[in-house]
Amino acid sequence: MVVNMENKESLLFAKEVPITPAITIRIPKLKEVMKNEEAYHSLVSRLTASPYAYMVQLDDQGIDFNTLTHYDLFLMLSELIFDPNDKSYKLLFGNIDITNVKRYVDTQNDTVVFCDPIGKFKIDELIYEQIAEVVRAINLLEKDIRKAGNEAGKHYLIEKTRRQQRNRERRHKNKVSNSYIENLIIALVNTSECKYNYEQFLNMSIYTFYQTYKQISHKLEYDNLMKGIYSATIDASKMADKSGLSFVQTK
Repeated sequence: MVVNMENKESLLFAKEVPITPAITIRIPKLKEVMKNEEAYHSLVSRLTASPYAYMVQLDDQGIDFNTLTHYDLFLMLSELIFDPNDKSYKLLFGNIDITNVKRYVDTQNDTVVFCDPIGKFKIDELIYEQIAEVVRAINLLEKDIRKAGNEAGKHYLIEKTRRQQRNRERRHKNKVSNSYIENLIIALVNTSECKYNYEQFLNMSIYTFYQTYKQISHKLEYDNLMKGIYSATIDASKMADKSGLSFVQTK
C-alpha cells in the first residue's frame, strides 16, 4: 500500500490516515496536542528525524550521520517512540497494541523491522516512509535530506552544532518554557485577518491550524508586498520568486 499525499486538501476534513490494517495515523485536535505539547512535538520530531539533525548524538556513538538512513535512525529511536510507560505515541497512533513490539530481523529478506512476534503490527522501511510522510504533511514539515559535502565539512558541522546545542542548553536551563501553539493562537486571534476565536481554534485539527497560520502569514506578507509595489518601492518585474504575488499561499 502506498499513501498518496498529493491531494493534501483532504487532510482538512480527515480525522485519520490509514497506513496498514494495523496502523492508522490520527490527526489530533489542537486541544489534544496542547494537553501535552512537549510530548507531541517530541513524538513528531522522532518520527520524522533526520540523521543530519542528530549528527552530534550519532557522532558521540561513533556513527557517521552521512551514511545513516532515516529508517536506520527510526529503528534506533523506535523504543523511545513506542514507550509503553509514556504512551505519548497514542496522540498519533491511537490505542494500538504494542505488546512485545520490538526490533526483529525479517528472515525473508534479512532486514530489520519493528514489529510484534506474529507480524500483525509491523513497520518496515516502506511503511516507515509512509508514516513519516503523513506526519510531515499533518505538521507542514519538509523532509530533511541534508548531508555534509566532505569529511572536513562534516567535522566542522558536528563541532558547530555541538557548540550551538551547549549554548541552547545553558540559555534554557532555568527558563520556563511557554507553549508555542498557545502563543500562535493568541497572536492569530488578535490579528484582523483571523476569523476564528479561541474555542474554534482548540477544536481545529493540528493540520488545519498550521494551514490557517500559514495562510494568514502569507496574506500579511502579500499585503505588505502590494503596498510596496503600489508605492513604487518594490519592482515586481525584478522579483525572482513570484509566489508572493498570489493572495493564496502555494508553498
